[in-house]
Amino acid sequence: MTDELSSSSSPCAQLSIIVDLTSSPFDFKTLYNHLSSQPPTNSDHHHWHYGSLRSYTIPFQSNLDEATINCVISKLKLLQNHLSILPPFWICYKKCQQQLQSTIPLVNTTTEVIRKNVKLGKFYTNNGFDMEYTSGALVEINKYIWDIQTQIKETWRLVFYHDKIDIDYGCKEKKLRKTLKAEMMDRCAIIMTQKDGFTLFINMNGNPIDYEAINPDISQNTTDNNSFSRKSNESTISYIRTASRESQPFYSTIRLTISLSNQFNENNIITNHSDEHNSEQLQRLNSCYTQFIEFFHRNHISDCFGIILSIPSNVDYSVITSLFKSNGTTSFIKQYCWQMLMSIGYRFQQRLTTRFIQQMNLIDDDDEFYQTSLHIWRRSSEYYFINLLDELSRYREKLNALTAGPPLSPKSSNNFQLQGVKKEEGEQERWSIQTPPRHYAYVPSVTLTPTTICVNPFKLVKTNRVLRESQFGGNLMFALVDVKEENGTMDLFPHDYRSLRWKTEMLLESGFDLGIKGRTYRYLHHSQSQLKDKQFWFYHHDGKTNFSFEDAFAWMGDFQEERIVAKHAARIAQCFTSAEATIQIPSEKVEYIDDIHTDDHKYNFTDGVGTMSTIIRDNINPYRQFSAIQIRYGGCKGVISVNPDLDNSPHQLRIRQSMRKFKCSHDILELCRISKPRPLYLNRQIIVLLSHRGIDDRTFLSLQNQHQQMLSESLVYPTRAYELLAEKLNRNLFPLRTLINDAHLNLIQEPFFRQLIITTSKFELAQMRERTRLKLPRNSARNMIGIVDEYGVLEYGQVFIQYTELHGDLLDDEIGSNSDPSSTPQPEKTIILDQQVVVTKNPCHHPGDIRIFQAVDVPRLRHLKDVIVFPQRGKRPHPNEISGSDLDGDEYAVIWHSAFIPKTPNDIPYDYDSQTPMLRVVDRPVNRADIQATVLDISEQSCVGKLCSLHLANMDVHGVAHPRTLAIAGHISEELDAPKTGQHPLTPKQISHLQAELGHERPDYFDKPYYKLYPSKHVLGQLFRSCLRFEPNWAAIQTPPTTVCPAPIDPLLVHDLHNDYASSVDELARTYREAIMDIMYVYRFSSDVDLLCRFDSSSSQYKTPLSKQQTDSACLIADSAQVELKQLIRRMRRLFYHDFRFCDKTHSNRCHTNCSQCAEKKMAKASALYVLCYTDTRHARRLLSLPWLFAPLLIETRKLNIKKQTKLLSPVLVAQMLEIQPYRLIGQSLYRALQYLVDKSKGFYFLHTYSLDKPNSITVSLGPTSTAKRLLLKRQISLMDYFILEILHHYVYESLSKVRSPITVPKPLLVESAWQHIYTRFILGECSPLVLITTNSKTNSTIPDCQKWSDEQACKTLQRLLEISVQCADHGVDTIDYAHANEYFVSALQQMATNGSLYMNS
Repeated sequence: MTDELSSSSSPCAQLSIIVDLTSSPFDFKTLYNHLSSQPPTNSDHHHWHYGSLRSYTIPFQSNLDEATINCVISKLKLLQNHLSILPPFWICYKKCQQQLQSTIPLVNTTTEVIRKNVKLGKFYTNNGFDMEYTSGALVEINKYIWDIQTQIKETWRLVFYHDKIDIDYGCKEKKLRKTLKAEMMDRCAIIMTQKDGFTLFINMNGNPIDYEAINPDISQNTTDNNSFSRKSNESTISYIRTASRESQPFYSTIRLTISLSNQFNENNIITNHSDEHNSEQLQRLNSCYTQFIEFFHRNHISDCFGIILSIPSNVDYSVITSLFKSNGTTSFIKQYCWQMLMSIGYRFQQRLTTRFIQQMNLIDDDDEFYQTSLHIWRRSSEYYFINLLDELSRYREKLNALTAGPPLSPKSSNNFQLQGVKKEEGEQERWSIQTPPRHYAYVPSVTLTPTTICVNPFKLVKTNRVLRESQFGGNLMFALVDVKEENGTMDLFPHDYRSLRWKTEMLLESGFDLGIKGRTYRYLHHSQSQLKDKQFWFYHHDGKTNFSFEDAFAWMGDFQEERIVAKHAARIAQCFTSAEATIQIPSEKVEYIDDIHTDDHKYNFTDGVGTMSTIIRDNINPYRQFSAIQIRYGGCKGVISVNPDLDNSPHQLRIRQSMRKFKCSHDILELCRISKPRPLYLNRQIIVLLSHRGIDDRTFLSLQNQHQQMLSESLVYPTRAYELLAEKLNRNLFPLRTLINDAHLNLIQEPFFRQLIITTSKFELAQMRERTRLKLPRNSARNMIGIVDEYGVLEYGQVFIQYTELHGDLLDDEIGSNSDPSSTPQPEKTIILDQQVVVTKNPCHHPGDIRIFQAVDVPRLRHLKDVIVFPQRGKRPHPNEISGSDLDGDEYAVIWHSAFIPKTPNDIPYDYDSQTPMLRVVDRPVNRADIQATVLDISEQSCVGKLCSLHLANMDVHGVAHPRTLAIAGHISEELDAPKTGQHPLTPKQISHLQAELGHERPDYFDKPYYKLYPSKHVLGQLFRSCLRFEPNWAAIQTPPTTVCPAPIDPLLVHDLHNDYASSVDELARTYREAIMDIMYVYRFSSDVDLLCRFDSSSSQYKTPLSKQQTDSACLIADSAQVELKQLIRRMRRLFYHDFRFCDKTHSNRCHTNCSQCAEKKMAKASALYVLCYTDTRHARRLLSLPWLFAPLLIETRKLNIKKQTKLLSPVLVAQMLEIQPYRLIGQSLYRALQYLVDKSKGFYFLHTYSLDKPNSITVSLGPTSTAKRLLLKRQISLMDYFILEILHHYVYESLSKVRSPITVPKPLLVESAWQHIYTRFILGECSPLVLITTNSKTNSTIPDCQKWSDEQACKTLQRLLEISVQCADHGVDTIDYAHANEYFVSALQQMATNGSLYMNS
């Protein structure tokens, strides 16, 4: 087979050499010597995949032809065979397409649609070819070990699809299939080419998917040589998902070998074929090879060339693992840790050695054993070729070096907590699994896939009633179990889940052993939110000390009154709701009162809501004057609002009958959620309903433009950067205000804070694009918990709303809240609304789900704030009208922004209570088998996502009020209630029929390559295309680079004595790196910046939108990660200050916080940490966050260095050096644009008169649009303003049009009249029919170069134009044109903010 690569349409190429520097050094110069070439001076050196691999890039000049490049590759392949010259390496070759120089991206709706199940190619091996499949692991860069039991050498058929490859094998009686999905491939495949074939080593993050044909007999009477029959048989064979009963190891690499076979005749002599036959076979082989390469490329999988030795495994790892001291005296934590390590899979098992196990056995302390295991787990997960013993030895050596310093807690050397340090309130002296943060617990975590039982690191979860109960035996008796696809992250498709139901049922019933054989965990129950994620609580009953399963359910409560199985399960699920235990309320202080119903008793006004006294409120939290909380109390659930009338009552808590779900003696009030100011974002559902109610498209476009403008300005103006970070980051993390105002630090230019800004902005942009998530002004809308008017003073159609005014985090506003911990809280100001408001609740699909009410001021309700109070009058409760909701904790979207209040009357609400009666057990009590069957029924068919997509697609075609769309809205409501009712409104077949009715076309904002997308006329389509137009500039701003180079150092942050602490901070940085990397890997974050921003930026690398369910789950994961991060930060700060416990060497004077004697030392140590983290190139990931945990010390260092500079230089010069210059980036971008226009002799568009007598001003002419009329007006403006007008006019000139573009175009043209009107209003200060008169010929004028250019004035002129365009879009005529004009202004701002220039070639 040829080694030459196919030709590329572009001569530009990049060739990378991939090496493993941990196993052997690599001499790049030697490589170039053997290539007979000089090494480039600027060869890039990057961290690559799999932990420690490095990539050396060989750049090719664009004038090199393909033959030259192929020659280099051939030489490199020869070198791969000579290990005496160079250590093993891979070759990665990429052909680079020329990028289009376009400032505005176009939406290509004519690209080829990716059809999921369309076969793109086939390859058969039954005639003249041999194929071999094995599963195993790459254990070195040139060594592969495979499991003999996985070998398959039967006749095969390969079928290529866009994102998967099917491998069909087996006999006619039992046809089998393995499916390799691209999303389960781990970034890279290695290719070995031979003369007669090729071998692929495909790295995986999950085992291949197994299927079995359910009707294989149909092909028995046909021959494989009959092409027509073969195709016919293939199309009629159906496959069903299969899995073995026993769990299998995870194989991280599969090997496929395809080669020409030697065919023998009846005398065992190799048959010689004609040259024509051999040529045909080679063509087929080359075609198969090409199919693989194309598959890898279209799915962003790197393909590398390497030489890899394949060895069948001859080691029985079960014998080696038996050396681990797993016996009756070994703690469960150690046993669990060992199982966690073994869950890494075959790659880990093949690296095990007796010596490694012996060293692990020497660790006695459980917490230390877990931390060590966690380190090995993470390193083994990220680094394919790890040497376990070496890694363990290095880790233990560094740990011993740390313990040799300051004394550690006597029980553990790896607890990161030091003796002699004062405890923080509620803080333990040592890290321990048994002492988690308050309201949290570490629990075993297990992922069940069709082939594996994967034991994960302990997961930090918020506690619930069951976890807190000591009679269950503690948190280690529970396991949080997820049912996932093979890669452990994706959900199983419903049809696969149905096929594998037997296995899920088996695991729920029989459970699995965890830690040691016989310690069996079985299904206990779940919370309602966990059910949709297929997540369950498992429990181990030891038969001696803790509750049995029967005792456990008896303790939870009496549920037998509920005979509807789904509701019965939902009642038990209340006990598993994540909630904080607060205060004990004896039953004698509780009064159960009746609900308030409509006259016909059909509806309940008080469904799920009760009241409490202010005394109870203050006992729960004396520092927060909240008005309502969502609770669990005994068998009750719902919301309780504050009622001062109960303060002197014998019953301080009133619970309504609708809140009582089952009988229970538990009397601790549990807190789920608290009422407080919560910002509101519009989503697609709300936008659809508001648009249906007549809210103009420009209102949404203008809102999105404002959000885009704010994000762009965060890269330009420190005030905006401050506001963004103060809103999105943990408030007590960094003293942002002090960094800017006192230390004169420009957050936008500082590498760490700049990355925070970029990552936060990219999250906002992803939400805008994927979910049309638009932020409303903080004092114009809120999310609010709903409660009822207990006094009966509100009329039907009225609500009471009192909201807390939020000032936001404004850098120059002393009234605003401060993110600095030392700031003094400002008194809250509340505002009572007396106007119309819009109210809805997510999800909302029916036109009646969004309603207008009159907010009124009622003195008796003024004690309530940040909640929405509904009346208890009318024919139907308002909450029930809105998405069929109630008051048991539902949050309502409340909008009082005048632009979003419709003028149309409310639609008739949907009748959400007209569902089919639910099935119930009548002849016996509900048992566990009933619950288990119902849980499987509900979880196997989760169709909310499909129905929501169908609703959106039908809405786009027919409108939201069309009968088809309304019917689907009703189905969605019933599907959402399926966990409580046990019934699905539609079968999968019926849903498929609805999808087929729509055909294969979908609106472009679906953004799915598997549909034929059309440009939608709906505002959602317009918003989506607007997002696309803003994307390229943001894409140019990279995430943290992998290039091995230091970050720039700010000399003012370097203390004179920083070298004195170089060694001590190295250990501190190592400790931080190990701990934060563990958190990142457990919770799947790509960097410390992503962790701080609660957003994995790598998830949007290839524009893979997350579903709402995935987003919600990610938020819960991020919450737990933030708690662990907070713990780590506390730990690091105590470690840092440990050296400063005493002011002298005799330890006689204990140091205090404001000790001036140690201040210089602390500053020097923080500075040393800063220098180390910014210059350290030893690791693949930079961790620049660590020194900023000690920002106050860095601030003092900078202030000290500023003082020193002031003594050496003049104060004026120092002031100029420290000036942040917020206007410089935009101002200089505009100035360069002006210079470009002058240098290119572009000339000026507008008629003007310039006089040297007034060098800083210019006269422009305005006249009517008709050229037949004479000139009416001349106006003098500043020369700077004129320049900005000309610069921007050149920027948009090619897009100007006399007529409006269709709203479906990718890039709407700019209507000239709207643009001119904005300019006129800018000049005259008011609206006018006059426009600027243009010159007939664009020749250079006599205007000299602007000698007094002002960056500040240029920025303010641009800002005024932006403001005018927004005002015109809000109040003008033809407002959609002004919204587009506003977008052009924002685009210009963004272009300069991200690229530093307005014109691409300026």
